Amino acid sequence: MAASPHTVDSKKYKDALATRLYMGDEGGVLGALENHNCDVLVLPTDSDNPTDLAGYPSINVPLGFGPADISPEYATPDLVDRGPNVPYGLLFTAPKLHYLAPLPIYDDVKPYSLVVPLPPGQPRTNIQTRAYDGIAITNLRSCATEFNLDTAGFEFIEHKSSCDFSLKESVENQYLQESSDLLREKLGAESIYVFDYTVRN
Repeated sequence: MAASPHTVDSKKYKDALATRLYMGDEGGVLGALENHNCDVLVLPTDSDNPTDLAGYPSINVPLGFGPADISPEYATPDLVDRGPNVPYGLLFTAPKLHYLAPLPIYDDVKPYSLVVPLPPGQPRTNIQTRAYDGIAITNLRSCATEFNLDTAGFEFIEHKSSCDFSLKESVENQYLQESSDLLREKLGAESIYVFDYTVRN
């Protein structure tokens, strides 16, 4: 039986997937980085970029929202291509991940980065990194329960808050207390001190 034109078995889908994989590799992202000897590629987040399929690490930095007074533009009768209040930002991507280099200095001195005024002769950081090849980028939503603090150093915790994040007083009086209580219960800590927070919208 012939494959439906709207399934992953269709020729149209396979051709489109092959094109995006090519654009994520030598035909696009990787090609641009290698041909121009770049370490990082910066793209607008509303562009059609294939970094996800290529498996490259990416960071999105939100900048704002598009105009609110424009009419929706449709790619197909059921698919909106552009519309009002669309968020936009910058996407940073690179083909390799950089982590702490395995140097003997860290056997005696912990890695540090100081953000306070420094006395003369004091280095701001002793952190040195190196690029690592062959690290696969995986969506953790499908395997979040496999990680915990004892074995991975991080853990996913589900928490539903009733905080109104549009109100500063609600964040400071309610959400910070909720977060402190959650950490105290999870970690068994005697006290929790919140020294900073950021609200993104």
